[in-house]
Amino acid sequence: MEISIPLYTDEILNRLIENGYDSYIVGGSIRDSLMGKTPIDWDITTLAEPHQVIELFKEKTAILTGEKYGTVTIVCHEGKVEVTTFRSEGNYTDGRHPDWIRFEKNIENDLSRRDFTINAIAYNRIRGIVDPYKGRDDILSKTIRTVGNPIGRFNEDRLRMIRAIRFSTSLCFELEENSLYAIKSLAHSIEEVSSERIREELFKILADDNSAEGIKKLLHTDLLKYILPEVKIVQEYNKGNIESIKYILCLLNNTPAIISIRMAVLFKGKKPLEKIDCITNAAYATMKELCFSNDLIKETVLLIEHFEKFQLPKTKYHTKVLIKEIGKDTIYHLIALLKADAYCKEDNAMINNLLKLKNIIDDIFNNKEPIELADLDINGNDIVRMGFDEGEIIGRILKDLMLKVLKTPELNEKVKLKRVVTETYLNKKGGF
Repeated sequence: MEISIPLYTDEILNRLIENGYDSYIVGGSIRDSLMGKTPIDWDITTLAEPHQVIELFKEKTAILTGEKYGTVTIVCHEGKVEVTTFRSEGNYTDGRHPDWIRFEKNIENDLSRRDFTINAIAYNRIRGIVDPYKGRDDILSKTIRTVGNPIGRFNEDRLRMIRAIRFSTSLCFELEENSLYAIKSLAHSIEEVSSERIREELFKILADDNSAEGIKKLLHTDLLKYILPEVKIVQEYNKGNIESIKYILCLLNNTPAIISIRMAVLFKGKKPLEKIDCITNAAYATMKELCFSNDLIKETVLLIEHFEKFQLPKTKYHTKVLIKEIGKDTIYHLIALLKADAYCKEDNAMINNLLKLKNIIDDIFNNKEPIELADLDINGNDIVRMGFDEGEIIGRILKDLMLKVLKTPELNEKVKLKRVVTETYLNKKGGF
């Protein structure tokens, strides 16, 4: 079988081979090609060492992105190609990097170090498919299987346990029985892996269309209780609350692939036992531990808080107050979360109400009605120039003006706002 390789990648592969360096397309690009998918990235493995690769492609931008690991990234107009020297490697004692790297002389040794059989397939036009671990058979049977003994492979790098779940999720493959048993046996050791590496794999699972299946597998293998011990779904699983688990998985299946929304789902239970601040505090601490960005933590906490206490706004003014509290971008994420909740509870009335609410929100944005202080047609400098001293009073006036404008959008003109400041506050300097 011949693999269709993009011209820019093919040229790099051919130049390496023509100069005497045994070279192959390898890994995910071959797996995806065999599955009839268009690969996103193309990787080459070669007998050439990094300095030889750089010399061979000196007319191009060739960046030494991992000298120790034998990787050179060649930048072409059409895309980037990573070229890595055949290698073998030691254990990941620090949970992040292999203890040692040794350059190898043939493709078979290089493939023997790889994680799963479906990723241990190589190809060039001279030898065709090189598949010593029968990865093609596992693709046909839709199976995730480690290269060699799964206990040994997962012990080399514990992150591979989550990667196994991630591949199983994204490809809709099943975990081979011995690999599944090994993950369950070693789940506790995932704590040895750095938070950053865990977070990146978790993100990929949460952003997958099949994320509910991925979370279910993380749950059943016990990995989730070590990765996210505070999430509601783990607590419900420990209590054997099947209905609550089904509900949370239903939410995952019916929300968009946005990390903050799906993280909020994991902390949500059908009948929360804790107070809202307990849930949001747990979410903050857990996400901080996994080195989530501050913005992502903030949005997730806001979603949880407003999800738990949500009541339909009674008026357009109350809708604008809600938007102001949660933010212009996050409001749509909240609506998506609430719609999934209503769907999973079969609450058709709430679904209809949420559609109406979204239409009101769309209206507010389309009409560019002011929501935040930045939307006001007056700022602190304008108020100071009217005779007020700089300080806390300026902020208090702006906030008060914001409330007035939320109720009466047509008031948001500089002349009108100045008139309000003059009539209401100018003779009350120092407090009102």
